[in-house]
Amino acid sequence: MEAIFHKATSRAPGVDLMLKATQWTPFSRRLATIPVKRAVKPRLGTYDGAADPRDFLLTFGVVLGPLQFTPAEYDAGACQVFAEHLTGAALSWFPRLPSGSIDSVKDLVTEFLKQFSVLMENKNSHADLYALTQGRNKSLRSFISRFKEVVVSVLISDAAPIVAHKNALWYESQFNEEMFLTHVETIADALLRAAKHIEVKEEKVVNAKKHAAETSVTAMPPTVTAPKVEHVEPRQHFSRNPDRTRRTFAIGENKYIRKEGENNTTQYCDFHQSTTHSTEECRYFQTILMERYKKRAIVVESDRSKTP
Repeated sequence: MEAIFHKATSRAPGVDLMLKATQWTPFSRRLATIPVKRAVKPRLGTYDGAADPRDFLLTFGVVLGPLQFTPAEYDAGACQVFAEHLTGAALSWFPRLPSGSIDSVKDLVTEFLKQFSVLMENKNSHADLYALTQGRNKSLRSFISRFKEVVVSVLISDAAPIVAHKNALWYESQFNEEMFLTHVETIADALLRAAKHIEVKEEKVVNAKKHAAETSVTAMPPTVTAPKVEHVEPRQHFSRNPDRTRRTFAIGENKYIRKEGENNTTQYCDFHQSTTHSTEECRYFQTILMERYKKRAIVVESDRSKTP
């Protein structure tokens, strides 16, 4: 059997190299010889070497707890779990580590970060927290959502987020006044008060729309306004002349003289110099003539024949 195996590997030199690679390990002899027992299967996602490694490391630390390794087998067991969940570029990196260079899980994580720390994304800093501002037209709900996204990624005490939260609120807002008049111990308390304030404000908007709809249904009918009628000087006498002969008047020295004019169908008032009415129909002119006639300031000569 050994002769057959040797014959097969001699005919395919690449197979011999692959067999050596599978037997190679960067773990020290101590870690490689420690027997490890696992009570449960680790629930850890794989890492392919293309994303931020911090999430993988955080999950790895959480997963080690339920595995219940003894102190003697902790390093060996943790290194095995770590290596089993590498894929892609990360799995290609692992065999390139020097043989026997890893003697603890700390050594493995250190080498891992040296290789993949360049993929770490810049998270929010204290400056990002203090740079937040609500703005005049920005709603409290959208501001609080953004504030939560930043504050959860910044590891600082509760005092700093509370101060940043108060300073970021719009200075004329009602909630800003409430926060300055109220003492809060934690940022969670401040966010809870913001949530209640948002709920009350949005409920007012909903109720306002509901009552506005009810009011529009019971609204009074619209008031009808009478059309505006333009004032026209009234006619005082109805002319019985079929030809509608126009007559003009002239005032001489203490005499009222009536003269026959040419036929003209266009209305025109010589006294007012207007086309809204004729001179014969001008009430104002007639009133002046009547007043002067009563005071005997003018004499009217009748054109009627004298009766016997």
